[in-house]
Amino acid sequence: MAERTLARGRMRSFRPTAWRRIRRTLLACGICYGAAYILADDVVAAGMWEHYSRLDQAISELSGTGAPSAGFLTLMNPVFTALVVAFGAGVWSAAASSRALRATAVLLVLQGLLFPVWLLYPMTSRGDLAHAAGGANDLGHLVLTVVAVGAMVAQMILSGVALGRPFRAFAVAMAVVLLAAGAYVGTTVGTVAQGGETPWMGLVERASYGAWLLWMAGLAAGLLRRSGRTGLAPAGAAR
Repeated sequence: MAERTLARGRMRSFRPTAWRRIRRTLLACGICYGAAYILADDVVAAGMWEHYSRLDQAISELSGTGAPSAGFLTLMNPVFTALVVAFGAGVWSAAASSRALRATAVLLVLQGLLFPVWLLYPMTSRGDLAHAAGGANDLGHLVLTVVAVGAMVAQMILSGVALGRPFRAFAVAMAVVLLAAGAYVGTTVGTVAQGGETPWMGLVERASYGAWLLWMAGLAAGLLRRSGRTGLAPAGAAR
């Protein structure tokens, strides 16, 4: 009888510990995604294209029609999807009763699941755009961009509501950078559509997307820190 009681006690203590480890692994995926994305896009993919300019060209050109790096990034797409979906699951598990944080998690999962759809709408290469107008793939690409930006900003604002003033200030700052840089990139769409040059556009777009990656890393780090405190729910858990 005593042995059974002891075994049950061990199982009860094991389950919360095992679940915390799973949660921490899922949350760490938010940091891993940023690292994997930068390595895959700006190091490997950009390095496969001899004349590609990280300063002047769009990120999407790396996976555009005819790009030598398109095949590699297609192979990386499931990895990116898995990391973002896993991070969203981790945020959900750490949300406790916070409706705002749960909404953030849902948006993250949906955005991750949307990654494969981008493969259906690659950006037309500038060389082709210089001789002919873009097609339905470019229109779809623009629509996906607008949806993605809206989801990113919503994630930032919702997480700021859930996690208190310091993180809220950080999240708002990242949202401002994302929108401001994204607005500048938006002004270059016409030039890109004509196959023209866009000085510094690549750098500005990377600042915009980088703001989201930095927010993800900050959210992951904050929730990982909180998950290490047994029984402590996120700040603003009722929100």
